[in-house]
Amino acid sequence: MSARSSAELISSLVRAARRRAASPGLGLLATFRRHPAGPTRRSAVGEGHQRPGRAHRFDAVRWLEIRRHSLTKKGSGRGRGSHLSADGVALARLVGSELGTFTYVLTSTSPRTIETALALGYAVDDAIDMPSGYVPDEVGHHDQWTWPQPYVTYAELIERGGGLAAVARAHREIWTEAIMAVPEGSGALVVSHGGCIEPTLVSCLPDNDHSSWGAPFGHCDGARLEFDSGRFTQVRLCRAPIRSA
Repeated sequence: MSARSSAELISSLVRAARRRAASPGLGLLATFRRHPAGPTRRSAVGEGHQRPGRAHRFDAVRWLEIRRHSLTKKGSGRGRGSHLSADGVALARLVGSELGTFTYVLTSTSPRTIETALALGYAVDDAIDMPSGYVPDEVGHHDQWTWPQPYVTYAELIERGGGLAAVARAHREIWTEAIMAVPEGSGALVVSHGGCIEPTLVSCLPDNDHSSWGAPFGHCDGARLEFDSGRFTQVRLCRAPIRSA
């Protein structure tokens, strides 16, 4: 069996498991809850952060969905079996149930992104090396979580034209190639990493109000971008469900 056929088989099993989870007795899926109703932070297009499900889609020529990988194993379980934890699989299944259809799916070569795409319910078309967004002397590991305005800080760092600017440019080219791989009226999915997604969003939409974008990307958080006339024109940030106490 080819690697592609194997991925499609695993994807079909994930879909079947997700259908079973829709029946009474959600198991791990019940440990996650939706963000509470009420006022939300404003997005770049003046709407609350939403998950763009089947009934909520850009009227765009093409669209690109970006997602951070899901929760991974910790402690003694790390390095054994799958990279995603049971909670990570459950979270990705829940998020994937609302994403709809994609014509092309791209991940990094990291197993956690490939496994996330499968748990979301999609076969992976390509997996490629993606440069890290943690650049010596510019951005340390998880620094973005300590910044009061992470996207504003990323914009300032990118403006300096150093290593982070080069990383953001490389990821923007990856995203552009992914969206150009699909026909008009369809979308692509890219599963990537925290620390890479945030500066790339800033690079794709440099003139947006970055102070309105809120927190960095948590596990399975995402963004849906409209791509029109050869450029990214709008974004909606899409927060994953939060774990119940």
